[in-house]
Amino acid sequence: MASLRTPSMPISTFAQKCHQMVSAGHSTIGWTQEGDTVWVSNPERLAREHIPAYYDHSSYASWTRALHAHSFRKLGPSRWSHPEFHRDRPEIAASIVRKRPPHRGGTPATLTIVEGVNGAKAKLKEEMEQLQLPPLRATTSAEGEDESEDTEDCTAEERPPSLPSAPEEPSPEIVERLRKLRQQILAEKAIVRQMRGLLEQLEANATRARREELQLRHSVVQLADWIATTAMVPAVAAVAAGSIAASAAAMSAAVSTNALVAPSAALASRCVDEAHLESQLPLLHDSSCALLDSLSMNLNQLVVAAA
Repeated sequence: MASLRTPSMPISTFAQKCHQMVSAGHSTIGWTQEGDTVWVSNPERLAREHIPAYYDHSSYASWTRALHAHSFRKLGPSRWSHPEFHRDRPEIAASIVRKRPPHRGGTPATLTIVEGVNGAKAKLKEEMEQLQLPPLRATTSAEGEDESEDTEDCTAEERPPSLPSAPEEPSPEIVERLRKLRQQILAEKAIVRQMRGLLEQLEANATRARREELQLRHSVVQLADWIATTAMVPAVAAVAAGSIAASAAAMSAAVSTNALVAPSAALASRCVDEAHLESQLPLLHDSSCALLDSLSMNLNQLVVAAA
């Protein structure tokens, strides 16, 4: 029977190259004061300038993954250490190897047992062929898998090409669900249209209210102007009456003076002036009444507009 042995890992030179790079005195990588920890100050510059000189790549991430694969322990940001990686002992760096990868399909012991069984079966088959005995019908799992693969290949070759299948009809539950979703979408669209109409109506109402507010402000300004004008009418009338009184007094004084000088001429002139004053008084009264009527009419119009 074949001897049972475990596969050995190949010798790795990663740690030796890493020791050379750390000990080269670069400004981006070096040893701590104790000599048992590696620090990196500028990963980008290290990957660009120094890693390609020792390895076949220029990736800082690949270099750190290799550190983890060789059992380096990360102590902090850009700081690593290993029990067998020291500044003053470069010869022991060669003993650092990669971690053994996880085995697929079973443990290492199981794999070696299977290899031994397969070797013994091959040796037994050779001996049976030499003795011209019929082959064994009992097959191992590997041989059974080979036969099943051959059978599948034969059936695949003999099997006619499959025709494209027609699309499957959806189940009643899916149809009902789609119908409900379609109705829900239509209802939501109707709600959106209704909300859009309400929004347009609100915008129209806001515009109309703004227009009415501006008209009301204009009416208030006109009313204030009319009130100010009405308040000035008595003052204007008083000024006019004062001027008329002053004119009458001056005329009376002049008449009196003329009467002293020439009684007959003065008397005639006074009569003429008094007749003239009497003829002007009705006109003044009529103009004052017309002004008051126009002011009252404007006031009524402004009150109606404000209402």
